Amino acid sequence: MKNNAQIRQETREILRGKWLAGVVITLVYFLIVGLLSAIQRTSEEPSAFGSLFYLLALVVIAFPLQVGFSMIWLRLVRTGEHPEIKTLFAAFSRRYHRSAMGTLLLMNIYTFLWTLLLIIPGIIKSLEYAMTPYIIADEPELGCNEAIEKSMAMMRGHRWQLFKMILGMCGWLLLGLLTFGIAWLWIESYYMVALAKFYTELKGEAAGEA
Repeated sequence: MKNNAQIRQETREILRGKWLAGVVITLVYFLIVGLLSAIQRTSEEPSAFGSLFYLLALVVIAFPLQVGFSMIWLRLVRTGEHPEIKTLFAAFSRRYHRSAMGTLLLMNIYTFLWTLLLIIPGIIKSLEYAMTPYIIADEPELGCNEAIEKSMAMMRGHRWQLFKMILGMCGWLLLGLLTFGIAWLWIESYYMVALAKFYTELKGEAAGEA
């Protein structure tokens, strides 16, 4: 398993010449997810109905988009080819859609319940579940719990490394605030490639142990 410095270096190399494509795709993703949130906030329907609509939109639209967004960076890490925006919608196909909806819904429920206990357990579980969208991208035939449990198994012994990688980007988030969120398009692209690289490293290690 490579350390975070090596992963960051390889992330920069992977993104060389592909930053613009990554930023455009990230912008489209943010706009779609933001539109769903805006519709929920501006709804004139009763709040209960608006909340239910937003939940359904998350499950049916946002969760498959999240898997498609993960697919983009995973393919970039593996092939080095320019990311394509059509991949963002790949998880709406019959092969992926049900798995994306069910697994990410269950994952978010688990995370919410753990967070109700204490913040720290919620953070730990978020780290353990972090590989789930990539697992869905690779193995959509897995059951919802199977994908989550596989992520937990892959992250065993690596939670602290991922936490340090995320923590190391806090300064970049401040930069995003100073640029009124514009820099977040680059930061998110970088983070997603680094996370996809982290996943491929974990998967290679798991395969080596099998």
